[in-house]
Amino acid sequence: MSRAIHLNISIGNSFIERFSGDGILVSTPAGSTAYNYSLGGSIVDPRLNLLQVTPIAPMNTTAYRSLTSSIILPPDLSIRIYPENNDNQGLLIVPDGKEFLHEGVEEIHMKFSESIVKLLRLESYDFWNKVKSKFL
Repeated sequence: MSRAIHLNISIGNSFIERFSGDGILVSTPAGSTAYNYSLGGSIVDPRLNLLQVTPIAPMNTTAYRSLTSSIILPPDLSIRIYPENNDNQGLLIVPDGKEFLHEGVEEIHMKFSESIVKLLRLESYDFWNKVKSKFL
């Protein structure tokens, strides 16, 4: 049985919110046209260096207020997500579709990697033509 999760979110040194909902998705431009897009996140040009934080089914009631749209972050800011309370329910962390249930998680800290991945394309590739053919 699933239930809402309550997470505290900080960006850089600033506390942003106490999120209530199904979860938080953090994506790079490469992942912006996948699950992020289906959640209402922005399609991001892959030449940009940024992270996008998108809420998954946020709760907005008189008791809970959560961001309802994505936040775009520059590469120099880190993201810290930590459970409101550690009730040993565990957190389901899903990097690239692989599910891992972790118990006793105190904090998740993410930052933009300084590593660069170069892609080899054997034929010409235009990101925006690909977006147009798949989504428009």
